[in-house]
Amino acid sequence: KIILKDFFRYYGEQVIDCTINQEKNVIVIIGENGRGKTTLLSAFNWVFYDEIIKPLKLDNILNYRKRNEMEIGDNAEASVTIFFEEGGIEYKIVSTLIFNKVNNNTVNLINKKTQKNIFKIESNGNETELNYNIATEKLLIPKDLRGFFFFDGEHISRLAKVDGKKEIKNAILNVLGISYLYNAKDHLTFIKKSLMQELKIYKLKNTNQNDIEWDHNKVEKEIEQIEKVQVPDITEKTI
Repeated sequence: KIILKDFFRYYGEQVIDCTINQEKNVIVIIGENGRGKTTLLSAFNWVFYDEIIKPLKLDNILNYRKRNEMEIGDNAEASVTIFFEEGGIEYKIVSTLIFNKVNNNTVNLINKKTQKNIFKIESNGNETELNYNIATEKLLIPKDLRGFFFFDGEHISRLAKVDGKKEIKNAILNVLGISYLYNAKDHLTFIKKSLMQELKIYKLKNTNQNDIEWDHNKVEKEIEQIEKVQVPDITEKTI
């Protein structure tokens, strides 16, 4: 379930119940231009990944009608709340921004940093607040994969493009926690080249054969360690 409160086009509190049927688990939102489809997509992105989809802007997140109803000095909040289930446990995650009406023409954000909270909902209905960063890292779809779960159907052909495979590959590496291995090997390859260059310079500047041989052996040992680094073979063909 998602609850939108004075969020862009959604005035007041609007509640959308989402399916939890395992056999019918895709939700399609259909509407004419300007009816709030992108706004709804932005709501998920804002709550889960703290981003707003262009051309929407964070400063304009508070509903226009709500802005006009405010009195000078009043505060009002724009928020999105999402209820979701993971591992048989229900959670609630909330993003909120608070605005203040300065004069008849100006409504300013009090703090541009979004307030974000996540709660675990107990079987008795009680809510326990969790550490946001720790909880969301374990519970949410990785950012690199979001485009394959929350996307604009008007640009669905993007999912079939070749570069989509690269995105999936990078996301899989991040999910498995092995991206650092690829980065490490790239870095070690660079070090190898640097060491070889240093050895050449050393040979040119020094005539002491013993020192040169010792340095050469040292470099060869480091190169041998570099070449032993193994990383998983995740290719586009595999994906």
